[in-house]
Amino acid sequence: MERFEPWWGDFELAPGSAGLIADQTSLKTAFLLICVATWALCSLFFLVAARYAAKDIETLRSQMRRRAEQERLGLAPVGEEAGECLPNPAQD
Repeated sequence: MERFEPWWGDFELAPGSAGLIADQTSLKTAFLLICVATWALCSLFFLVAARYAAKDIETLRSQMRRRAEQERLGLAPVGEEAGECLPNPAQD
């Protein structure tokens, strides 16, 4: 069986950076710094995602409300941007 070779080759960021940091301080400090930095970056990413998710959810819900109202009135959407509607031939 062949060894899996990722697209980036044998380069791995965490062991290399742990070695560089450990040369300046200690291995314990290197591991701690890498773990804390990873958690901080992930937390930042999730905070940004949570900030924009609420707006996206509200936009989606308003579109769904508008489409449900058009469906209820028997209108088929023609131009989403223009808000134009025609009678829905499926309901005739």
